[in-house]
Amino acid sequence: MNRYAIPLIGLLFITSVSLSAAAPRELPGGPADPAYPGYTIYAGAPVAGMVPNTKACRMAAKYMELVDSGKASQVADLFEDDVFIHEPARETLVQGREQIDEFFSRTIGPMSPNVVGVAYIGTGKECVVEIAIETRWNGKTQFTMVSLDHFTLGSSGKFSRMIAFTRAMPPGMLPASIPPEMVPTLKNVTPE
Repeated sequence: MNRYAIPLIGLLFITSVSLSAAAPRELPGGPADPAYPGYTIYAGAPVAGMVPNTKACRMAAKYMELVDSGKASQVADLFEDDVFIHEPARETLVQGREQIDEFFSRTIGPMSPNVVGVAYIGTGKECVVEIAIETRWNGKTQFTMVSLDHFTLGSSGKFSRMIAFTRAMPPGMLPASIPPEMVPTLKNVTPE
């Protein structure tokens, strides 16, 4: 064998291995876990996105902060009394002060989810936030991009509307913070 053949074969092997190893898919906030190519599951904890200096996006960031810190009862104060919150995929419609207070104190509050706003896009009265939440699935705890929430400010300077466009999650995936006693009461969810 000629003296260049062995190094050349080694170089070709290394090159073919490095070319076949695809770079992880990038999501807003960090790389996707390559073990789950069909889902938006993060390889690690995502990084919060930059918040545009608009009133709507600053308020949306406050919303994220309150939900993440377990202060769901204070979240309702960000909304007008006649607000509506709609989640089309789950057919959830929350309208008016009484329902808003109940939704945040009885549904979101007990979950106390760990959330990260991984991307913000907005203008003065509108803000869209891509949201990742810490989830539990197949015995692992990982962050998963779960929602694209659209906030609209009303004339009072509070949110007059919020529409949450949720993404499909694998069967059995749940927010990591959900207490076990809440699992049977959730719609469209199969426990692990």
